Parts: sequence; structure tokens; C-alpha cells
Amino acid sequence: MPPTPQVGFVNIALLPTRLDTGQPVTDARVTLLARGEERKGVLARIAGEADTDFEVVAVNSPENPTIYRANLKFEEAGNWALSIRVESPTSGSGGFETPIVILPQPIEPGGQGVWVFLGVFVVLMGGGIYIAWSIRKAQSAQRARLQDSQ
Repeated sequence: MPPTPQVGFVNIALLPTRLDTGQPVTDARVTLLARGEERKGVLARIAGEADTDFEVVAVNSPENPTIYRANLKFEEAGNWALSIRVESPTSGSGGFETPIVILPQPIEPGGQGVWVFLGVFVVLMGGGIYIAWSIRKAQSAQRARLQDSQ
């Protein structure tokens, strides 16, 4: 969550299961490693860059021991690689890597949105005042012509 990940906190829920039986794993240690795209790949491995941008441990709860949750705080938008490692004393270990795209934060109300709103408001009010002024000017010109013709 959110459905479209964006800069800020992203909550990830995982349901690790055994490959052979499909049963959920409830005694696992689930670790998530996030790395920005510029540090991922063959060149980073050749250069010996093994450090990740951040590492988080996902935890389960007694109420729902099959779902593991982790909160990750992304401070930059862009393409990220998310490595997930699951280690269980009874089920063994496994992992995978998946890409995740983090979008920039939308304009928040109270920030830049206020200036956009005020700009649109001023333009609409100015247009309304101009139309009212034009109508009055046309009416007084028409009255002046009627008085001159009489």
C-alpha cells in the first residue's frame, strides 16, 4: 500500500508458502533489501558494491501469523530493485528479486496546490470583472446615443 507506490512510506505484505505443499510458513525470517536502479546489475557486482540502500525485516502478528508486513520509506522516486529473502528453520530458505517503480509524491493541498488555486481564482475573477465592466460601458454608450437621438 498504496496501490501505486510513491515517495514516502510503502507497506508491503507477503505470504510465504512452501513450494512443495503450498502451506503457509509461519516461522520465517523475512528480509527485504531495496536498491536504487543505478546501483543494481552486473557493473555494481563487479565493482563490489554489496551495500543496499536499506534493509527491512518483515514481521507477522499472532492474530495473522501467515502474513508478514514491512514498512519501507522511499525518499526518491525512480526504479528500484527489491530483493526478498525468506529463511525458515522448518521449511528452508529462498528468495527472489523484483523491480518496483516508485512515483513522485503528488502535489499536496496547502503546498503548491494553493498557488495554482489562487492563480485560477484570480484569472476567473478578473474575467468576470472585465465582462461586467464591458457590459456597463456598452449600456452607458447606448443610453447616451438614445438621449442624443431624442
